[in-house]
Amino acid sequence: MNIIKFPDAEKINNAVAEDRPLIAAIESDGTTAVVCPAEELPDHRILLESCGFFGEYADSFFRIRFNSNSADWEFDCPPHYNDIPDLSARLSGYYSDGLRTIPEFLVMFGYFSKLKIQNAPLKYGNSNGGIFMLLYNSLSHKKEEFIPNEAGRVSMYTCGPTVYHFAHIGNLRSYIMEDVLEKYLRFTGLDVKRVMNITDVGHLTSDGDTGDDKMLKGAKREHKTVMEIAKFYTDAFFADCAKLSIKTPDVVVPATTYIDEFIRVISSLMDKGYAYEAGGNIYFDTSKLDKYYVFGDFNEEDLEVGVREGVEADGNKKNKADFVLWFTKSKFDDQELKWDSPWGVGYPGWHIECSCISMKNLGEYLDLHCGGIDNAFPHHTNEIAQSEAYLGHKWCNYWFHVHHLNTTNGKMSKSKGEFLTVSLLEEKGYDPLVYRYFCLLSHYRKSLVFSWENLDNAVVTFNKLIAKIAPLTQEKSGEIDKAEYDRLMNGFTSALDNDLNTSLALTAVYDVLKSSANAATKLALIAEFDKVLGLDLIKKAEDKASQSAGNTADIPSEVLELVEQRKAARKDKNFALADELRDKIAALGYEVKETRQGTEINKL
Repeated sequence: MNIIKFPDAEKINNAVAEDRPLIAAIESDGTTAVVCPAEELPDHRILLESCGFFGEYADSFFRIRFNSNSADWEFDCPPHYNDIPDLSARLSGYYSDGLRTIPEFLVMFGYFSKLKIQNAPLKYGNSNGGIFMLLYNSLSHKKEEFIPNEAGRVSMYTCGPTVYHFAHIGNLRSYIMEDVLEKYLRFTGLDVKRVMNITDVGHLTSDGDTGDDKMLKGAKREHKTVMEIAKFYTDAFFADCAKLSIKTPDVVVPATTYIDEFIRVISSLMDKGYAYEAGGNIYFDTSKLDKYYVFGDFNEEDLEVGVREGVEADGNKKNKADFVLWFTKSKFDDQELKWDSPWGVGYPGWHIECSCISMKNLGEYLDLHCGGIDNAFPHHTNEIAQSEAYLGHKWCNYWFHVHHLNTTNGKMSKSKGEFLTVSLLEEKGYDPLVYRYFCLLSHYRKSLVFSWENLDNAVVTFNKLIAKIAPLTQEKSGEIDKAEYDRLMNGFTSALDNDLNTSLALTAVYDVLKSSANAATKLALIAEFDKVLGLDLIKKAEDKASQSAGNTADIPSEVLELVEQRKAARKDKNFALADELRDKIAALGYEVKETRQGTEINKL
């Protein structure tokens, strides 16, 4: 085989070492392969055409990445490579001959869905009870093997909603992805304890220490008490979560129930010299830390008052980055919720609640903290500062941040006055689980653009998926093929082990449907996958099958048999026969047509 190393072998090896994706292609006769780093090839046609790739396979390429955790090569391969005659037999000879350089391995992916490399170095050991999962850690800015502090157990904290309004679907994208993460950790056999706060006090409109209290703002808007607002929107939030198949965390704590805990921790920070009183408020002193901006460096100019909309100067602060731990009555005279404290009557700042609720329920060493990317600064930055100052050691090992849901006008937010809710989706006729499916089509670390057109496309693909599963529910007999089950399960777990790649996990569902496995094996796999995906696939497929059976109940068996023959003819690309069968069906008084949802049979 002629191996074209483009642009050169050293760049290929460097890309692999740095965990960057590659693009590769194989000529239709299997004699030539070409490889290059993905970022150096904006248009894969340039590469293919430069190497004489024309004709049927001219658009064939696939992305490849080395998983240093499992020592496997993983990639997305066009399905028609499997149709190239004897390709596996020709290429397998190169593997058996003992070739071990990066390019030689890459050229073989035209027929393998995943290839184990026997002599590849293992970067990570089997330190997690046999579970290998790479998760991007916002703290280190790289993917790391996920290793809990205690073998077999995971402590997981997720920032909850501020319950002054309905959650918009951008907020809910974060909760969907956190739900998938929690369910997958449980799926692998780990015992997960997940805790979430409910912010019903202390969250200001600037997400910092300025502006109006969001709860007070909501109460004024609806002429209700703060606690009435909190109760209504907390219930609404969990109702939306249920519609989206989001599991309720094991522990849910409203901030107003932990006031004594907040005061205790703030008092300790005062005693240790990490907090000070000024202007009636208690502030955390960020100058006492070796490093405050733990998620990235910020320029002082970026933090100047007035740069961010709605930020007002706070002359009480010693340092610009200092933040409030406790507000007294000097902050808002009309604040409805107030408590006695050693520093006067007042209420807690927003940031202190998550630290205290987490430490009280999950202990001093937290495995995993989740939230939206907009929480990284200042909220999560402040959490780390106060928690580690209080504890005297590192607090949380892994930080999981979900990126924004954008509209064509930018980030979706309540402050802009235009946001979409689950209820609005339902009013427009959308199944909330289609929105969950839409979110799973994209990686959580990529911004996702919402439009009605994009959601409509998700509806079509979701319905097609259900339609493909539906016939399996009518043929449940048979034994599960363990070898096929294990092989196909490996594709699903490999996708999620690689930084929770839900898009590839959905591809694994299609791999099951396209496989030669029997119906019992396919249904068993899809049911297991759905414990993580949360799309209610089997139930929806059963409903679809029942509906289809009801629709065909009055259609003569002769017509149904001709329809099945026509399907087979179309699959074999025998369109002349398919047209002939369609005419026979019409002669019997029925019309058959293909739709995005499948074959429809209607009486003429």
